[in-house]
Parts: sequence; structure tokens; C-alpha cells
Amino acid sequence: MQKTILSFLIISLFIISGCGNQISGNVTANLENSKISSGKATKLIISAENTGKIPFQGEFKVSVDDSSSVSITYPDINLLSFNLQPGEKIVRSLTVQATSKTKRTDYGINVWIVDSGQKTIDRDDVILSVRQ
Repeated sequence: MQKTILSFLIISLFIISGCGNQISGNVTANLENSKISSGKATKLIISAENTGKIPFQGEFKVSVDDSSSVSITYPDINLLSFNLQPGEKIVRSLTVQATSKTKRTDYGINVWIVDSGQKTIDRDDVILSVRQ
């Protein structure tokens, strides 16, 4: 009876913990210049790292507070998807161009990574200040 209970507890712990096969990762976002003049551009440097113990198939996602005033471009959108082995890291550079109709406008830029099932793994945010 005690062996049965102990076996049940051990199996339950493996199921709850996922047997260590959970995807985990970090994303970082940094602006080359966090302050630009209206109409100018800067680089948004983003990186993803697989901090887990299993391979990670994922994708970068980027959004901005005001898409009519801030545009983000990347030469090959397919390179925003990735496959990372445990401990592996990749870096991408995107171009951010923004305008301001006032003396200064601050825009939030949100970057996150998702797994192949579109589940958010990690997120980072930066602020771009644009002066007229």
C-alpha cells in the first residue's frame, strides 16, 4: 500500500513538473539611440536566448503604441522566426522610424518571443523619445 502511494506521488511530481521539458527563454530589446529627431531612424536590437533544456522553435513579435507615427522594418521577415538549441542566442537588428507633431513624443515599443504554439515566453519594452 505504501509503495503504491509513493509510486503515485512520484508519477504525479513528474507530470506536474513536465519532466523538465518546459520551454524557457529570454528576450532583450535595446535602441541604438533612444532619442531621435522627427522623421529620423534608429536601430532596434533584439535578441532571444534559449535558457531551457530542450530545443525551442519560436518567433519575435513587435508592437508599438502608435503605428501611424512609428514604423518598424526588417529586410527579411522570415528571419524573425528561429530555432534555438539550449544555451543558444540570436540577435536581430530592425529599423525604427518615427515622427512627432509636438515638441516631444515618447513611444513604447514592445518585443516578445512566442513558441510555436504562440504562447508568450518572455517580453521586453523600450521607450523611444522623438523630438520635433
